[in-house]
Amino acid sequence: MKSVPFKQTELGPIPVDWEVKRLGDVMTMLRNNTYAREMLTEEVDGVFNVHYGDVLIKFGAIVDFEQDSIPCLKSGVKLKQDFMQDGDLIFADTAEDETVGKACEVLGLNGRKAEAIKQGMMQELLTGKTRLCEGNGGGR
Repeated sequence: MKSVPFKQTELGPIPVDWEVKRLGDVMTMLRNNTYAREMLTEEVDGVFNVHYGDVLIKFGAIVDFEQDSIPCLKSGVKLKQDFMQDGDLIFADTAEDETVGKACEVLGLNGRKAEAIKQGMMQELLTGKTRLCEGNGGGR
């Protein structure tokens, strides 16, 4: 394995070809919603919905809409305007344990609609002003 040189930054050591940027300079926070689990169905025939509890427990670094079991909103549920897209990040900004701050990258939507649920201030959905991982699956 090739040795990668590091440089010292305000965040600590990082690879020399990386840059430190403020999250707000490369991402935009999208509006989330407050759908209860009772508004979800396992029938995959509508708008997908990622619950923050699933971000904390069910998913790893990737939420893959092609491979993972993700519920949809029941018909008749009023939709928001912001939908996830491949490459977006979901951050759980509140938890009762060390999972706080967990992030998942969204992959496999391929143009299908999906929303991320927000319970109070427990999840933030960020979309890239520029794509950070350009379709390579980031953490894969």
